[in-house]
Amino acid sequence: MLSFLLITVNCGVQKKVSYKNKAILLPFYILPRPLKKFLSYTLTFIWFHILRLRVKETRDRVLKVFPSKTKSEVDKIVFRSFYNLILLVFEYSYFAWAPKKVLKYTELIDAHIFTDEAKKDKPLFLTTSHSGNGEMILFRMGLEGYPFNLIGKRVGTPWLDDLLFEIREASGLKHIPPKHGGAGIVRASKNREPTVFIQDQFMYPPKGIESTFLGLETFTNPALANFAERLGATVVPVEIYREDGITKGKFHPVIPFEHKFETKEENTKHMTQVYNGVIEKFIGKRPEQWMWIHRRWKKTVHR
Repeated sequence: MLSFLLITVNCGVQKKVSYKNKAILLPFYILPRPLKKFLSYTLTFIWFHILRLRVKETRDRVLKVFPSKTKSEVDKIVFRSFYNLILLVFEYSYFAWAPKKVLKYTELIDAHIFTDEAKKDKPLFLTTSHSGNGEMILFRMGLEGYPFNLIGKRVGTPWLDDLLFEIREASGLKHIPPKHGGAGIVRASKNREPTVFIQDQFMYPPKGIESTFLGLETFTNPALANFAERLGATVVPVEIYREDGITKGKFHPVIPFEHKFETKEENTKHMTQVYNGVIEKFIGKRPEQWMWIHRRWKKTVHR
């Protein structure tokens, strides 16, 4: 699951997955791919129709964003969003047992936008969201020589934390404690190492700034806009989605920084909204692939 705020590209050393974690993922790996999809659908059916955990609040979020959609249309979006999340668990097994299958089941589109910008003598940022299976794309880029450092909270359950972080490190990814995130971004930029920001995260004020996301009031982490201006970085958006059984990472043209206002604060707020808008367009194309269970809008901002 995409559970991080931002990621810094760095040439890490690939680590092998322990026998313990490989054993945990073995049942998910040995199943034929059609059976993986069938079980994902079955588990989603049980979740959605029987357990109904967080179904109502997730449906309410979709309806607030798309008030004109029918109940049937909303349910379809929620069901497919849950399915997408469960299928992700099965796909994790590839990271431990068959990395080459990650290459088989992923595709990078217009990656030249990234590689061309990476050659330039200036910092490079990427931005994306919790859609499709971002882990697959990050793992794919790691296998192709672009391993990442992860900045994010550890998982509360020890065995799960160990499994998730070890799996990620198998592609060369390294982890940086959140408290050192800012320093990590600056260090990576000085070394001309790209940084990836997950733009659809909620951040409480005062650090989070007022904004809208998918038409609803919320608070957003301004780090991308802050560091883009401070370091003069180039920002490239990456759209991640599943299509015909393949997880695709599509790179889009550079988002120029707009100095429309006199103060840094106003420009930061403006550009944060611009970045939100780009991600909104990606989600609008395939809303069923976004992680709607994610609490992007907290009660503190509902009026």
